[in-house]
Amino acid sequence: MSSTTISITISSLNTSSFDYRYALGTEFCPDDTDIRPSISGSVSGTFYSLPAGLDINPTTGKISFQNSTHGTYNILYEVPSLCGNSASSSTIILKEDCTPPCDVDGDGVCCASEILYGTSCSDPCDYFFPGTLFNNTSSRWKSLDCDGDGVLNGDERIDNTDPRNACSYNIDSITIGITALIDCDGDGVLDSTEIYDDDTNPFNSCSLNINNITLVVSSRDDCDGDGVTNEKEDIDNTNPINQCSYLLSSVSTSTSLAWQGSDCDGDGVLNEIELIDGTNINDRCDYRFESLSIFPDQGFDCDGDGVSNFQEIKNDNTNPQDSCDFNPSSTDFPKKNEWKNLDCDGDGFINSSDEFPLDKFEWFDNDSDGIGDNQDLDDDNDGIEDVVEGIDDLDNDGIPNYLDIDSDGDGCFDVSEAGYIDLDLDGIIGSGTPEIDFNGKVSSSVGYSGIADNDANGVFDFLENGSPVEIYLEPIGEQIINRGSTNEIYILANSESSINYIWQVSKKVVSSTSYNQWVEISDNKIYSGTKTNKLTIYNPSYNMEGWRFRVITSSPDYICGGEIISESSELIITNLVIPSAFSPDADGINDLWTIRGGLNENYPNNKIVIFNRWGIKVYESKGYQNDWDGTYNNNMSTTSSSNLPVGTYFYVLDLNGDGSDVRKGYVYITRMNDE
Repeated sequence: MSSTTISITISSLNTSSFDYRYALGTEFCPDDTDIRPSISGSVSGTFYSLPAGLDINPTTGKISFQNSTHGTYNILYEVPSLCGNSASSSTIILKEDCTPPCDVDGDGVCCASEILYGTSCSDPCDYFFPGTLFNNTSSRWKSLDCDGDGVLNGDERIDNTDPRNACSYNIDSITIGITALIDCDGDGVLDSTEIYDDDTNPFNSCSLNINNITLVVSSRDDCDGDGVTNEKEDIDNTNPINQCSYLLSSVSTSTSLAWQGSDCDGDGVLNEIELIDGTNINDRCDYRFESLSIFPDQGFDCDGDGVSNFQEIKNDNTNPQDSCDFNPSSTDFPKKNEWKNLDCDGDGFINSSDEFPLDKFEWFDNDSDGIGDNQDLDDDNDGIEDVVEGIDDLDNDGIPNYLDIDSDGDGCFDVSEAGYIDLDLDGIIGSGTPEIDFNGKVSSSVGYSGIADNDANGVFDFLENGSPVEIYLEPIGEQIINRGSTNEIYILANSESSINYIWQVSKKVVSSTSYNQWVEISDNKIYSGTKTNKLTIYNPSYNMEGWRFRVITSSPDYICGGEIISESSELIITNLVIPSAFSPDADGINDLWTIRGGLNENYPNNKIVIFNRWGIKVYESKGYQNDWDGTYNNNMSTTSSSNLPVGTYFYVLDLNGDGSDVRKGYVYITRMNDE
C-alpha cells in the first residue's frame, strides 16, 4: 500500500453589502441632498446602476440626484473574487418632480383646499388664486396654457398675468399657438390675427388693420375700452387712450375685454371682477380677498400691519386685509396707528407696547432668570439678543429661534457659533449660574456684539446649518516629480457649509530627518491653490524629493467641527530597481548589472562600491553607467582571470554622493560556464 499527501486551499467568496439608510419604496426628488451608503464586508467593489441615467460614484456609491434622470434604478455593488464576482443590490426611485401628493392636478392647491374653495381637484386650470402655493405648481401645470392665449402658465406667473384669463398676458411671452377665439381690445380683430398677421397691438383698440375685422366692433370710438367714448373723455379732460383715466359717471358703453382683464387700482383683482363684486375699481384697498387672481402692485399696505399687500400675497401667503395675519420679519412699511391700538395676540397689551404682538405666551420666563420674556432681551441666555435671533423656527423643532439654544439644529450651540465662551457646554454664555441685568441679558460674560459670520456670507453662523468636514478622497500617497511641468495634489471633501483649506509642507532634507515640522504655504511662483482643495506645484526640482504635503480643512461657520487634516502626499523622483543577481557569462543575456529607474538621470553624482564576503572592495564607480560585467576593476587581481567567482557580493549605493541617501544590499553572480 502507498499513499500521497497533497495540500489544497479553498478560497472564500468575497461578499459585501451596503445600505443607504432609507425605507424601502422611498421616493427622492431632483433637488434632494446627495446620499452615500455605508458598506460592510469588502470595500473594493464597484457601484453601478441599471438602467443608466443615475449619477452614481463607482467607488463610494454617492448618488447626485441633481445630475440624474428620473426613473427607478437597481443599484448594484459588485465585488471581485477568486471564485467569481458577487453583488449586492438596492433600489432607488427618483421622481420627475416633487409636487405635493395632495395636489392632484398640479395647480399648487391641495385637493382638500380645492373642495373647500369650490374648485376642481382634477382640473389644473380651475383653482383659487390666493390659496395657490406657486413654488409647488407642477412642471406639467407650468407647461399648460389654461386660457389659450399662447402663453404657458409658468410664463404667466413670471409676468404676473392671469393664466385663466385669455386677455391677461404679455405678448412677448407667447411661445405656442393661440387657441382662444378672443378679441381683447374689442376692435373686431382676433388677437391671433393682430399678432401673427397684422403686427398690431391686440390690447389697443385703436391699433388694428380694418381689413381683418371679422368680429363685431365693441369699442365704438372708445380706444381704451373704458366704456367712455373718446368724445366724452375729451369733455371730462381724461385720457382717451388710458383705460384707467375716466369718470365713472360718464360710462355709456360696454367695457372691452382688455379693460376687464386689467387692474386699474393695482389691488390684484381684475376690473371685471370688481364690477361684479361691487367694489371700487379705483380704490386699491376696496376689494374681496377671494377675488384676487394676480399679484397686487407694490407700495401700499391696506391693513396697516407694516407688511405690503404685495409681500403678503407674493411671499408670505397671509391675508392683506387682516391686520393680525402677517409675518413680522417681512415688515416693509410703517405700521398704522389703527394697528398699533389693536391687541393681535389677545394678551391684554396693545400692539404698540407688545414686543411680540403675535405671541400671547411671551410673558413666560423661559430661561428662569427672574426677568419675564416680555421684558427679557435674551430669553435663552445665549448671549444673542432675541431681536437678532428672531421668532422664526429655523430647524422646525417647534421652538422659535429666540428660545432655542441651537437655532439651526446642527448640534452646535448658538453661543459657540456666535463666537462666545461656554465653558460648561450647556448652551448658556459663560459658566455656572449667570448674572442677569435688569433687561434679562447676561452681564457676567462678554456677548451681544461681534456675532460670528466666519464665511462672510451675510448670515450669522448660528443661523446656518453646518457640519464637520468629511474628507472622502485622500491625496495620492506618492507622486513622481514632473520636472519642467507641474504636480497636482488634491482631496475631495464634504460639508453642509463652506470649507476652508490650508496646505502645508514638511521638507525632508536628509534621509534621517523625520516628518514632524509642518509649515503653512501660500500662493507664489512655486505654488497655487494653497487655499483650495487642489494644490499645484510649478516646475518642481529634484531637490524637492521627499517633501510631503497635506491640507488642513475646516468649516468656518461650524466651529464645533474643528480641523480635519488629510493624509500626506510625498514627492519622489522615481522608484529604482536594483537587481539582486545577474549572469556575466557572455551569452548576451543579463551579462551586465543594470540598475533601472533613471539612476544617472536623477542621481548624476551617485557613487557605488562593491565588496566580496570578506569585505574586500572588488568594484567602484562614480556616475555608474550600468556597465559592470562581474570583473575586478581595482587592479588587485589574485587569479589569472579578471572574472569574479560565482557567489554573493555586497554593494553600497550613495545616490547623491554625499551620504544623504544611501542604499545597501547584495547581488549574486552566476555563470553557466563557471570559471
